[in-house]
Amino acid sequence: MKRLFFIGVIMLAAAIFADAAHSKTYKIAMSAGWLGTSPANVAEAKGFWKEQGIDMQVVVMPELVDTQKLLKNRLVDIDLDIIGSAVEMYMQGIPVVVIAETDWSYGGDQLILKKDTDIRNLRGSAIGVYTTQVSLTYILNLYFSKNSMKLSDFRLLEMELKPMADKFIAGILQGAVLYGPEVMRAVKEGNGRVVATTADFEGCMTSGIVMLKDTLDATPEDDLIRIFKGWIKAVKWIKDARNFKEYVEIVNKSIFKGEAPYSEDTIKEMLQEVRIHDDKTMLERVRDGGGLHAHLKDINAFLKANNLLKKDFKPEDLYDSKAILEALKNSE
Repeated sequence: MKRLFFIGVIMLAAAIFADAAHSKTYKIAMSAGWLGTSPANVAEAKGFWKEQGIDMQVVVMPELVDTQKLLKNRLVDIDLDIIGSAVEMYMQGIPVVVIAETDWSYGGDQLILKKDTDIRNLRGSAIGVYTTQVSLTYILNLYFSKNSMKLSDFRLLEMELKPMADKFIAGILQGAVLYGPEVMRAVKEGNGRVVATTADFEGCMTSGIVMLKDTLDATPEDDLIRIFKGWIKAVKWIKDARNFKEYVEIVNKSIFKGEAPYSEDTIKEMLQEVRIHDDKTMLERVRDGGGLHAHLKDINAFLKANNLLKKDFKPEDLYDSKAILEALKNSE
C-alpha cells in the first residue's frame, strides 16, 4: 500500500512539474491590417494553443516598426514580421533568428500611381513607403529594374499607412506603396491605379516568426513545437471554407479592432492577396536548402548590388527550422 501511495505521489509531482514547464505566458507581436498573421488570432480565439498546453498572448500593434521595438526591448518573445525586416535587424547588430516562414504577400502590397502618371517621369520624386527596410526596397528594386530604373532614382519617404494614403489622395504624393484597407481607399478616392504588386514577383515578400537568439535558446524546444502545432491547426481551420463567417468575426475583433467591421466580401478580397503556407508549402520553404534559404540568398545579393549590405551574412546565420520541421513531421 505504501509503495502504491509513493508511486501515486511521484506521478502527481510529475504532472505538476509538467504543468509548470508550460506555465510561462508567451507573448507574440503582430501588426494590424495584415491577414497573413491571422493564424495567431485564430489560434488564440479558438484555444488551439491552450489545447497544446501553451499560454499565448497576442499583441496587435499599429505598425511593423512597433512590433520590432517590442522584440528589441524584450517585451515580447516572438515577432510576426517580414523576413526582410529580420535581415535589417540582423544588420543593425540585433541577434535575431527566423524560426519559420509562414506566408507571403500575393498582391497585398501594391505600388500605386496617379492615373496617367508614368513611373519613368517620377525620377527624383518621392515615393511613399511604410518602411524603408529591405523587406520593401527589395520588391521596389525588382519593379524598377524591370523598367530599366534603379532604387536610387527615387526618394523613399517613410510614413504610416493612413497618413500616406491621405497624402496620395490629396495629390501630395504621386506614388505610394500600401496594403490592406488603405490601398483600397487610396485607389478609390485618390484617382489611383495599381502598377505593380507582390503577385508580380511571387515569393518576393515573405513573412515569418522571428525571435531573439538568446530568447530562442532559453525556450524549451517542446514549447516551440507546441506553439507551431497550434499555428498549423489554425491554418487548417482558416482554409476550411465552412469557418469563413467565424473567421471574419475573429479578425474584425483582433486585427481590425477599433475600426468599423469589414464585410465578408472585403475580408475575402484581402485574404486573396496573401498566401498563408499550408503544411506542404511550409515544409518546402523551411527545409534545409529550401525556399527560405534561397530567399535570404537573393536578399543578400540585392543588398550587395545596391551597396546596402551593412553586415554580411549567410542564410544559415539567420534561420533555425528544427522546431517547425519537428512540428510538421508530427502534425495531424
